[in-house]
Amino acid sequence: MAKNNSELLKNLGNFSNRCLIFLKSTFKGVLPAYDGEKKEEDAAFIKELYQKFEEFLTFMEEIKIKDGLRVTMSVSSLCNAYL
Repeated sequence: MAKNNSELLKNLGNFSNRCLIFLKSTFKGVLPAYDGEKKEEDAAFIKELYQKFEEFLTFMEEIKIKDGLRVTMSVSSLCNAYL
């Protein structure tokens, strides 16, 4: 459990930190308004993210915590790669 928590924190923490640094350096700390345009890779990312969310919900409903954590780790990695 400690290993999973440590890896999740490291992975999720890295993603959160990268987002905040990117926001500060690119947009002076202010999230810009969404212009409604999606690139092909954005749509593919959102689709995969939604599928992972559905998978996570299924595991949580079945009380499969370890599998849910595995999906959470994969979402964090997916988000890091997308960023």
